Amino acid sequence: MIHIKSGDADIAYQIVGSGPPIVLLHPFPVHHEFWLPAAQALASRYQLVLPDLRGHGDSTAGEGPATMEKHAGDMACVLDHAEIGRASFAGVSIGGYALFEFWRRYRGRVAALALCNTKAQADSPEAKAGRLQAAADVLERGTETFFEGIAIELWNEAVKNVPSAAEVDYLERQLGKKPLSTVKSCHHAAKTHSASVSRFVRRATRSRFGIFEPWPLSRTIFLNP
Repeated sequence: MIHIKSGDADIAYQIVGSGPPIVLLHPFPVHHEFWLPAAQALASRYQLVLPDLRGHGDSTAGEGPATMEKHAGDMACVLDHAEIGRASFAGVSIGGYALFEFWRRYRGRVAALALCNTKAQADSPEAKAGRLQAAADVLERGTETFFEGIAIELWNEAVKNVPSAAEVDYLERQLGKKPLSTVKSCHHAAKTHSASVSRFVRRATRSRFGIFEPWPLSRTIFLNP
């Protein structure tokens, strides 16, 4: 892993392969290894840049909420450090949220976007309240119950089964059992997202890619700005 400084956080990223650059942003609560199967399949044709978003994996959370503005700035720092001027990007869930903000601020550096299982609109009041309650629960009881809930939701969706202890442990290792990072991720995910790129949608497809299981990718939007 390569480590760089971005504002108040240390950001880690990995580069796989060579060719035209593609930046792949993972969902919450995992880290860059979510994308490794895809990166390894594409490495003979592309340069895959795999960051850990702040508060995930080997990247620190920094001070205060991990906002979309901070995530976008982190990605710009990664591109600068890797000497990449312009790239294609793909983001899942919170990775997509960050890409909306990156496109708003640095659209000249975006060759194409793939937005997977994400959205531009803000959370409903109920969803926002749920995220903030999850953050409060982590501060009070730690991350174990939080990860058990995520594991049950994900694996029930993917395989209609209760997760094993090993699967719960996998999710815990992905985020490193960092309660503060979990809280900051829940807080910034409750923020308002951008709808400003919706007019650039060229094509929307529904698909499920085995390479990403057990995370179900039900909707992918491809954009060529």
